[in-house]
Amino acid sequence: MKIRIEHCSLGTTRIEWGMCYRWQSLPLAHHYESVPTIGLSIADARNFALTEAIRDELDILFFYDDDVMPRGSNGVQMLIESLIKNPGVTAISGVYPMKSALPAPVVFKEPGGGYWDGWKDGKLHKIFAAATGFMAISIPTLLTDAEMPEQYELEGKELGHQLYRFVTCHSEQTDEFVLGTWFEANEKTWLVHGGVVCNQVDRDGRVYQVEDYDRIVTDWSEHGDREPSVQ
Repeated sequence: MKIRIEHCSLGTTRIEWGMCYRWQSLPLAHHYESVPTIGLSIADARNFALTEAIRDELDILFFYDDDVMPRGSNGVQMLIESLIKNPGVTAISGVYPMKSALPAPVVFKEPGGGYWDGWKDGKLHKIFAAATGFMAISIPTLLTDAEMPEQYELEGKELGHQLYRFVTCHSEQTDEFVLGTWFEANEKTWLVHGGVVCNQVDRDGRVYQVEDYDRIVTDWSEHGDREPSVQ
């Protein structure tokens, strides 16, 4: 297997993230490399990395963002091995929360259905969309019978297929929903692994956990509408 672990980054990371990455058990008995894409927006970096993976004929592209910290040391291997053992599956994501005042888990069973908590049993589940920052993609499965999006350029640089798109204040979809819509249109299968849970970390060191979501919602119901806090 040819595997690339891709880090989309603006170039500066927290020491907590670096220690977490150092702790990870990376793919064994496979040819793998870790590659950063620095200085592009997340959407552009993902499109560029994906197009490079297609060009280099990789088997698996793994997005491991510079603000995502898996809780266990085997998160990378669990997603990769689960993808290998489930032929026909296009992608598998871990679970992590939004970096927001209400850090809901980024898992959606169906479009318009809200956040889905069925992942809590720790198993694999077919979903419409999930987190894209800790995600393994089977490149051959992605390309099979697929109508790839148009290619585009930014400041004269070819960035490739625009599978990931920008999120603006006028957009009703995040990049997860845009990708999920394309997967659905091209009959691709996207799974979430409930046993691979990650935290997110801000540049200032604030850590977001999926448990914060239930705690804050409960706090709202008991104490009324007030500004939530993330511990």
